[in-house]
Amino acid sequence: VSAKLINDEEKKVTIEFAVKDTGIGIPQNKITSIFDNFQQATSSTSRLYGGTGLGLAIVKKLVEAQSGSLQVESKINLGSTFSFTLTFQKTNAKTDSETFFAKTDSGIKNIKVLVVEDIVLNQMLMKTLLDDFGFERDIAGNGKIAIEKLKNNAYDIILMDLQMPEMNGFEATAYIRNIMNSKIPIIALTADVTTVDLKKCKAFGMNDYIAKPVDERLLYNKIVGLVNKPVKINEPINIISLSENVTCTNLDYLKSRTKSNGELLMQMISLYLEQTPPLIRAMRQSFQEEDWQSLQASAHKMIPSFIIVGISSDYEEMAKKVQEYARNQQNTETFISDKVEITALVLDIENICLQACKELEEAYNTIKTTN
Repeated sequence: VSAKLINDEEKKVTIEFAVKDTGIGIPQNKITSIFDNFQQATSSTSRLYGGTGLGLAIVKKLVEAQSGSLQVESKINLGSTFSFTLTFQKTNAKTDSETFFAKTDSGIKNIKVLVVEDIVLNQMLMKTLLDDFGFERDIAGNGKIAIEKLKNNAYDIILMDLQMPEMNGFEATAYIRNIMNSKIPIIALTADVTTVDLKKCKAFGMNDYIAKPVDERLLYNKIVGLVNKPVKINEPINIISLSENVTCTNLDYLKSRTKSNGELLMQMISLYLEQTPPLIRAMRQSFQEEDWQSLQASAHKMIPSFIIVGISSDYEEMAKKVQEYARNQQNTETFISDKVEITALVLDIENICLQACKELEEAYNTIKTTN
């Protein structure tokens, strides 16, 4: 998915939005008809891939209702690109991404949060966010450690990762609810909201879930809403906008989360550099040995770090595809034909991670010399 500025005038802008896939493609003589109701490229499309043939017809009507135009380019066996252009009036209003609540009512600053997360980089990010909220926080590396902490300490809420060694989030939640008989609010943390089963989370006793890396406003509202303490928002501050661009990484996300604190930024970069090479080796080895459970776990752990260090979302999708492949291979042999494609994806992910490490080492040294 991409967006490109086509025209920028004093009072309005025109933007082109595009969605590109690498699917089977559409024959040229079918491109016009696919926008009709209940029409698909071929008679076998619905049987093989599902759908009713209404999606593109609805999209076309929505785009044209906003005075836009929908275009399609497609090549058989290479894929398709659907694009449309829309014109928007400019506004002086600030967007949500430009502001974030920095000061909160002192009455809720006594909230104590237990973060259950095994990845150190994610732990540090959660610490930073919770510190910004003014909340107390404690960290547990897996569900087993969390239970021990819960037995000896009082917390208001738990942020629970789902995939962890020794005892995962579901197992820990089941123990907390059924053995400890605790009603403490639990929010599930997941790197892949597309596969998380909210019903399963609810069935195990979790109150809610949120995607990683978390949106700070959403996290704050969920915590306060579940703890049932009053919220009073005071003065907002502007998040610093940074535009430093590098080849495959972008530190804007980290800089905004650390408020451009050089020391904290260096710590997070250092953690990425420590944890990524072992993950790369684990992914490669588990794929070569057909250890699908380990491959699924290593691919899953990579996804949040791509977002954190600004690696293109294309690689996040690649990791999700590897994760899905590994998950399927644990249950059936029918996906073995995808192995050539997955091999290429594993190599691409490995290469981009190695390139990211190289760039982040340079960024680390630059920050170190300027501090």
